[in-house]
Amino acid sequence: MRSVARVPAETARDVASVTVRAVAEPPHPLFDVLPHAVFVLRDLKFEWANRAAAALLHSTSAALAGRSVGDVLADGEMTRIESRIRLFQVGVALPEAERVRFIEPETGVELAMDLQVVRLDEHGTHLLLVGAMPTLPTHGEAVFAKLAKLAPVSDSLVSLDALFKRVDPVFKELAWRAFLLEPRADALLARHVANIGGDDSFARFTQSLQNTLIPATQMAISMEVLRSGEAVYVDDFAARLSSASGVAGASAKYFVGQPEVMRAAWVPVPGPAGTAAVLLVLGTTISAEDSVALRTFAAQIAATTRIEAMQVELVRRERLAAVGEMSAVLAHEVRNPLAIVANAGATLRRILGADAPSDARQLLDILDEETDRLNRLVRDLLAFARPSDPQIAIVPLQSLIARAIGAVVRDPTGDPTLAETTVVRIAPDASEVRADPELLYRALVNVLLNASQHKTARGAIQIDAMRSAPDEIRVRIFNDGEHLSEEVRQRVFDPFFTTRPHGTGLGLAVVRRTLEDLGGHVEVSTEPSGVAVSLYLPAV
Repeated sequence: MRSVARVPAETARDVASVTVRAVAEPPHPLFDVLPHAVFVLRDLKFEWANRAAAALLHSTSAALAGRSVGDVLADGEMTRIESRIRLFQVGVALPEAERVRFIEPETGVELAMDLQVVRLDEHGTHLLLVGAMPTLPTHGEAVFAKLAKLAPVSDSLVSLDALFKRVDPVFKELAWRAFLLEPRADALLARHVANIGGDDSFARFTQSLQNTLIPATQMAISMEVLRSGEAVYVDDFAARLSSASGVAGASAKYFVGQPEVMRAAWVPVPGPAGTAAVLLVLGTTISAEDSVALRTFAAQIAATTRIEAMQVELVRRERLAAVGEMSAVLAHEVRNPLAIVANAGATLRRILGADAPSDARQLLDILDEETDRLNRLVRDLLAFARPSDPQIAIVPLQSLIARAIGAVVRDPTGDPTLAETTVVRIAPDASEVRADPELLYRALVNVLLNASQHKTARGAIQIDAMRSAPDEIRVRIFNDGEHLSEEVRQRVFDPFFTTRPHGTGLGLAVVRRTLEDLGGHVEVSTEPSGVAVSLYLPAV
């Protein structure tokens, strides 16, 4: 609901009846005693203004008469009003009220005025405008109060779904529509929405955007807000975006047919490392004066996102602790019997000797192969379950990476050509990290093994070390293998999750735990030509 000064409908009708009779003659005395601003326009030129209207513009009726209304409008307003008239001429009804931004000619100060429009001819070129200054501070305070009430309610901050469900009635009351746009690879995902109900064409269109990936090339303003971290407010959404391609242009066309939806705000949602998402809000009463309220809501979104992440991390750590205990027990229970089986196989091979039948040799080979695989599983289980006690030191990356590549070349499941096909590039300011050399070595071996098994037959692995922050080094290990689906990407660090028939699913789980023990973290990302695993480590 709009918290702005509104002109009573009966006042507008009374003034219109007098105007129709008297506009070509000296104004009726009624005009100048009205507390509301009254303008009469013909062909977008001032024909007359009452005292209240002239005072708002620091002028007089005589001085305004004959001047183009564009002379006292803020940038972009004249284009918008002309667009309104063109829409009216093709059958789109004029809005009941319109907020217009003026510029005081003497001071250059911008002011906003809510105007009710009365059409005095069938063409929409002769208009009576009756309005008042909007109570923007009151409006902004009201919006802020409504959104601020959500902050102390614990259940609304449990998840983004709960927060947007709770805020939905507030946005309905304000007649605002909201979208949370989350960045993905070369796209934005409209994952959470508020007040998109209804059965009109625009409502159906906005409903279709929910959980839809929108190419970044079609969302230029959103991408700029993500980059700059600065909010953007647009007074005439349709006029600015109607020529754009894709979703932006299509949505603008819906706005043209819906005169009540014309303003938009793109508000950055803060994250741990800059802007994490963009809150897009649409409605008739939105303006820069609402920035405090919208940024408050964006901060609530950020806090809720952080709480969600902490809850997920807590559950993950509890689950990993349980899996770790189980893994330790399982590894110890299996290791001794496995050693006995391996020794029995080796003894049997010696007894049979070189003259053993081919079927027996084949069975013994299978026995050796499977005991080796189980030995690797036991080793990985112990590595995952073993508590680490990092011995932090300054570690030169060049020699450690070379050592890890050598280990992968010698590994039976590795790539013997890895030393020749791997490209290593280390920036001068990223040659050393603070880490436990043995723990980091094992993590690098696991990531390189995974990359060598995932790359194409003739592909190469690229290792880049660079400074990602003043106190952080990023070691990026890239392979040109198939892209990961979103489901696989989300689960790739889970224990026992693997996409390979003979994989244990513990390699990357050990890497994640190791990096966390070293005070860093690990990420996997899909890039245009392959997949990258990035290790983030404390810089020297």
